[in-house]
Amino acid sequence: MIQQSGGFCILTPNSQLPTPNSQLPTPNSQLPTPNSQLPTPNS
Repeated sequence: MIQQSGGFCILTPNSQLPTPNSQLPTPNSQLPTPNSQLPTPNS
């Protein structure tokens, strides 16, 4: 099941993919922050 040629190499980078994915929702949370300031001047 586990190949020493590509299996081992693919498992290593695969584990690092979810790491940057977790950082994506962080900047996403900052988007709604400036959005809240838009309705302020609109009022």
